[in-house]
Amino acid sequence: MYEHKGKLFALGFLGVAAVLVYVWVPRIHPIEEGGEADVYSAEDDLAESNSNAECNLLDKPVEEVPITECSKRCSKMKQDCKQFFVDVDKPWPPSSYGDSSRSESCKICQTQGGEERFATLYNIKYRIPEYTAAAITRKPKDDGGGNRPGGNRITLWRRVQLGLCSETFRKKYQSCSPLCEVPISDDKMRVKECRDCQALSEDLDGCKVLEKKIEIADRGHLDPSEINNQDKAAMEATFSMINMAPQAPDFNNGAWNTLERKIMQKAGDIFNNKNNVLYIITGTNMTKEDKWVKGRVLFPSYYWKAVCYTGKDGAGTGAFGVGVYGLNDNDTKKKDDLEVVSLSKLEESLYGT
Repeated sequence: MYEHKGKLFALGFLGVAAVLVYVWVPRIHPIEEGGEADVYSAEDDLAESNSNAECNLLDKPVEEVPITECSKRCSKMKQDCKQFFVDVDKPWPPSSYGDSSRSESCKICQTQGGEERFATLYNIKYRIPEYTAAAITRKPKDDGGGNRPGGNRITLWRRVQLGLCSETFRKKYQSCSPLCEVPISDDKMRVKECRDCQALSEDLDGCKVLEKKIEIADRGHLDPSEINNQDKAAMEATFSMINMAPQAPDFNNGAWNTLERKIMQKAGDIFNNKNNVLYIITGTNMTKEDKWVKGRVLFPSYYWKAVCYTGKDGAGTGAFGVGVYGLNDNDTKKKDDLEVVSLSKLEESLYGT
């Protein structure tokens, strides 16, 4: 059995996770009674929004986050999701951004298709996840699983965490279902009533437009979509702004992508073991020099991963744990640019102990 006793996979604060309820935002023209809906091509919509939006990095935020109000909204979301942590009696590792009990950190349980998919400690001040925890079980190969969303990605990204929206918006949509259709007439309301406590997809619009040679930031998944692609709902769940932090494109598509594929392969390697669950926590870390995308969303200096396999309950691949971190810039392209360390060393870099 893997015996690591540190913060990431053993110690943490007990707490109540938030219920993640999404609002589905279709891109639909207003229609007259008896008419037919004219649905935008999501790819065209994404291209249009990306090309028309200006993206910049600022030294300071341009607006103050109502921390007290956001914390109040978070406290009303009552759901636990401790199954994504090795020690279910002590889930939710501490925040590397400071005291996890502080009001800026919001525990969120991501749901999709009626099931919990991963757990995120979301920082409402910086509007990015501090970390996302997942428990992955994956077949050795893709066996016809779901493909990465194509044209509907913009619709997925434009969903919001309903619990972090204003009371006005929550009351209007909380009773419909976990997935609520928001007419185009209410799209501006979505932006106005949901933007203060969370990042919106629009915050990253225009930050990567290849035809204009603009490559400032990707929407970087913490829980990756590809490792979840054998379950369509699980994969689509990862296209959430709650699971996103700005990521340098060359880093995202280079060294980090290589790492994620290696981890995906390892998840397949243990599938036939009696215990076939791989625990993965992916996080961000900041420095005093960090910039703000459009003055609203922190561009973190580092990404990190902690991977743990307990190896108990049967023969097969032995227990292991490993930590990895990388600088979030476009020079981090190759796997050798990442630092691979023990979990103890990773915790030391995160928590200073």
